[in-house]
Amino acid sequence: MSGTSRRSLLLGAVLGLMVGATPRTYADIIITIVDLDEGIPTVSVTGGTVTILPDSQPDFVHFTFPFAGDSPFGFNSISVDFTEPLAGGVGPLSDRTLITFTQGVPFVDVQFDSRDTILIPKGTLFALTLPENGSPQNITSFSGVQILAASDIVEVPEPSSLVLAGIGALGLLGYFRRRRALSTTRQGVER
Repeated sequence: MSGTSRRSLLLGAVLGLMVGATPRTYADIIITIVDLDEGIPTVSVTGGTVTILPDSQPDFVHFTFPFAGDSPFGFNSISVDFTEPLAGGVGPLSDRTLITFTQGVPFVDVQFDSRDTILIPKGTLFALTLPENGSPQNITSFSGVQILAASDIVEVPEPSSLVLAGIGALGLLGYFRRRRALSTTRQGVER
């Protein structure tokens, strides 16, 4: 193997490792919210515990986790929005995460809302707007805690939208069949 081939092979291996490497995190607690299908979004935690609250429902999850101390940011709440990807700009609001700190309360309150109409408010600090990409994205990190969220890229249409699309497709099919039948009739008359 020539020197150029070895260098190319080594460069390819290094680039492959860099691209495939997962980012290293130094958080003691990592909370991941995953909303990639219908139902209540799932919440997984590494290094701690969360309590899912009973008001959670499809496309909305509400949970708390233990946290000693006041807000590390100096304000009561922080929110992060996800938007649907749109070429050349920011798409419509798709999801919102609201993280709330209450002075003297030993836990943090987290709400993740991906319902058709977002019902939770923006936080005291509106931190980020991120385009959905289907993979876990960092929402915030503070005092050894990291919160990630993965949201679906393509929203599933409501059943009524599917019915309307089906009716439209049937109408177009009928139109083209009728047009074809008229065309065939005209050709038969001309002969």
